[in-house]
Amino acid sequence: MMFYGPLKRRDSYETKPDDGGFYGYAHYRIVIAEDCKFRCVYCDCHEDSIGGREAMEMDHFRPWNKKFGAAEERKFENLVNEPANLVHSCGVCNGFKWVHWPTENPAREYDHEKGWIDPFKECRADFLQVQNDGTLVDRKPPAKYQIKKLRLNRPLLKRLREYQILIDTVEKTYKPKWEATIKDQPNTDHAQTAAFALVLLAGFQSFLNVNSPE
Repeated sequence: MMFYGPLKRRDSYETKPDDGGFYGYAHYRIVIAEDCKFRCVYCDCHEDSIGGREAMEMDHFRPWNKKFGAAEERKFENLVNEPANLVHSCGVCNGFKWVHWPTENPAREYDHEKGWIDPFKECRADFLQVQNDGTLVDRKPPAKYQIKKLRLNRPLLKRLREYQILIDTVEKTYKPKWEATIKDQPNTDHAQTAAFALVLLAGFQSFLNVNSPE
């Protein structure tokens, strides 16, 4: 799957040996990144294509400091160090999401219109679709809300998606021809050009992590 591939959390996370409780949430940064396949769970960009690990943050999917009702009760405060509540997010998406919980029901991620798509509970590709020009569009609620709230059609994101689609097309259409040229016409200028094209293709694939494991 080119965009928004399925995610699965590991079976368990490390706990303190003395009391069995969780460490402070920063302790889980690497394993959370691994569970999220080093991609932002919201815009789906691989960390290497948007500035590296330093451009990424851990987001509390259920914001621990979100206040509910007139009493301003923090319903998620007990989840502050819960690894299963942490996701890998780019700094921009995390900044837009912040402490928002779009529904007034702490138990519901979204209602008929507003809300967040839980990347480990839902198949995000059922909600979000990428068009050929890189534009992200909604399939069903609450995708439209999430796209708008997190600005998921930022120019950089659209361009990266467009490049990824282009590279996938090049690989399927031209890579077999280049490989055949190298095999059938060795030691020729055509073979040398084809070999150079394959190197460029591999470089772009690595940068965009087109072939990252699902």
